[in-house]
Amino acid sequence: MARIPAYKAIQRDIMDRISDGRLHPGDRISTEAELMQQYGVSRITAQRALSELKQAGVLMRKPRAGSFVAPSRSSCLEGAEAMAEHRSIGVVAPFVLEQSDTYHYLDGIMQAISRSRDNVMLRSTLGTIPKDREMLEACLSDGCEGVLYYPGGEDAPPVDLLVRMSAWGIPCVLLDKPVAGVDMPCVRTDNVHAAYVVTAHVLSKGHRNLVYLADGRTIPAYERYRGFCRALEEKGLGSLWENHFLILEKKEALEDEIAGWRAQGVTAVCCANDWVARAVVDACGQMGVDVPGELAVAGFDGMYRGEITSMLQPYAKIGRTAAQRLLSWIASGEDTREDVFLEAVLVEGKTV
Repeated sequence: MARIPAYKAIQRDIMDRISDGRLHPGDRISTEAELMQQYGVSRITAQRALSELKQAGVLMRKPRAGSFVAPSRSSCLEGAEAMAEHRSIGVVAPFVLEQSDTYHYLDGIMQAISRSRDNVMLRSTLGTIPKDREMLEACLSDGCEGVLYYPGGEDAPPVDLLVRMSAWGIPCVLLDKPVAGVDMPCVRTDNVHAAYVVTAHVLSKGHRNLVYLADGRTIPAYERYRGFCRALEEKGLGSLWENHFLILEKKEALEDEIAGWRAQGVTAVCCANDWVARAVVDACGQMGVDVPGELAVAGFDGMYRGEITSMLQPYAKIGRTAAQRLLSWIASGEDTREDVFLEAVLVEGKTV
């Protein structure tokens, strides 16, 4: 069984001391610095333990004097019951209009929670790298009992902070993207199988010379490449030219890339996401290359339904499943830390 989070252990000790009479109404509680030394925890953990007890009414704060047990036993008991009945959950994700799929995750999250019991704190990273750390730390300092986190770009996740959160036993479930080296469960699409499905669909149309194009060396991009390779191998095409995993460094250079593919007889490109697929389609339009007649294009994410052939990820189901997992972890104090893989659906467009 996993140990309870350190901040909860501190809270239980304080409430036990109140219950058995070792602490009385009006007694002073140890300071954050003293708790850090007594329990061997960080300042964030000590702050969280005291902050939640104050919010619940178990403790009261006196400026420049410290924290004290609430003035009546009934106040302490009511505060303890309030802590048991209400849960505070942080959601850290890039809530920006350019990434509308994030809002679909949120739809699922809201389906899983109890509106009367759960307090959800939305923390937007705005799609910028430094905000990931800042928003995660804000969730901890605000006393969130658990966090749902959508990791940022390739270099964005603050691995050191995530490792500490895992070691402290703070419930945190990742949305869509795992973080290498971090022992936290991730609820996500089965990228390998989904990429296999869309690549097999392209192959079924008679294409045999394909390339794979990504916009970064992320875990999802490599997982989708594995599915791409698996589909090619089944057709005996595993020995294609070596550099058929390509990285789109600059959109401005894409027309030259496409011209090079066509010179080598490439008839289809499978993209790691729909942003890349959209860029390819637009570049082909500028070049006068017919899609799909001269070059077929497949994407991933289902952002342009009816336009680009792609794999639609189960966004709301990912959010709902992750929230259910987090709430169960908070309630039980333990989790298997195993990932959950969900199926994506092929949506046909006009590009294959």
